[in-house]
Amino acid sequence: MKKLIVIICMFLVSFSASSQSDTAFWKMGGDVGMNFSQVGFTNWAQGGENSISGLSFLHLNAELKKGKWLWTNYGNFEYGLIQQSTDIMKKSDDLLEIGTKLGHEYSKNWYYSVMTSFKSQFSEGYDYEKSEDFYISKFMAPAFILAGFGFDYDYKSKFKVYLSPITLKEILVMDDTLAHYGAFGVQKQDIDSDGNVIDFENTRTEIGAYVKMMFKQQIVKNVDFVTYLELYSDYLENPQNIDVDWKVEIIMKVNDFLNASIKTHLIYDDNTMIAGEKKADGTFDFGPKVQFKEAFAVGLIYKFSN
Repeated sequence: MKKLIVIICMFLVSFSASSQSDTAFWKMGGDVGMNFSQVGFTNWAQGGENSISGLSFLHLNAELKKGKWLWTNYGNFEYGLIQQSTDIMKKSDDLLEIGTKLGHEYSKNWYYSVMTSFKSQFSEGYDYEKSEDFYISKFMAPAFILAGFGFDYDYKSKFKVYLSPITLKEILVMDDTLAHYGAFGVQKQDIDSDGNVIDFENTRTEIGAYVKMMFKQQIVKNVDFVTYLELYSDYLENPQNIDVDWKVEIIMKVNDFLNASIKTHLIYDDNTMIAGEKKADGTFDFGPKVQFKEAFAVGLIYKFSN
């Protein structure tokens, strides 16, 4: 896995070096901003709880077109916090994601492509409904690395599909506490007759098929609909269990610096164990479950491009 990623990176760096004289073909852009909400109560007869929340984000993209070659890169960074009344400050969102893909056109809108991506989060995360004492994720726990070869279809940047029949997926849980419990599918700990911890792993390697799709459409003036769908099937274990990562966004532009958005995010991964109902002994049942998040936000945004 590591050798494959190194080869891909060397291939991309070599292509970049050969393209330095073609800077006019670079298309760069992105957006940066912050969403903010606040609710306050004073002698409010109906009751309520003061709250304040904020989400900052930075999205970057760069594309190089040279002959039949197309090199695309992206980075998505998001972090949000929320505080209610006298409660502690809690994390509401957290994303660290970068990726690169190099394609060679062999037919109109179709490319042979090689890609690699990395996804993790910045800080510790908690299931506040279950416990505020024990984190369930942190930086590099988990982290997901994908690397593969496949075919890419791009129609005017409005509809994109990447199909990879051979994709390596590396799951990293670089925290022994989480790895001991087999979090995110790594091999959990065994205990020998003396009570010593043995045979746990911090990584898990999968090989399978990967599909990534994007569709963007303007619904009405200043209102855009965007959806992203990722599917992955592990050939080595339970290939019938498809990992799903599906985002839907409706973005409403108020003016050049102000917008509102409605976002949903659905994830299903049979290797991610989620705490269920609390048992009589105080422990929780764990198992794969559908993860779902929705958010409505109004905030400032600045878009830039060359």
